[in-house]
Amino acid sequence: MVSPIFELEYSDEKVTAWGGMRLMKEVLERSGVSQQLRGLPLPVPRSKPWV
Repeated sequence: MVSPIFELEYSDEKVTAWGGMRLMKEVLERSGVSQQLRGLPLPVPRSKPWV
């Protein structure tokens, strides 16, 4: 398991949408949430849900 310790700093620089998504991905992976979600019986995405 990866350590859930995060080092975040305040910055006056703007964060792009993709930069924010990257940070969110890192948080989910380091906290173990991603691993927990993989073990859940979630629905599988399909292109035609009515089929």
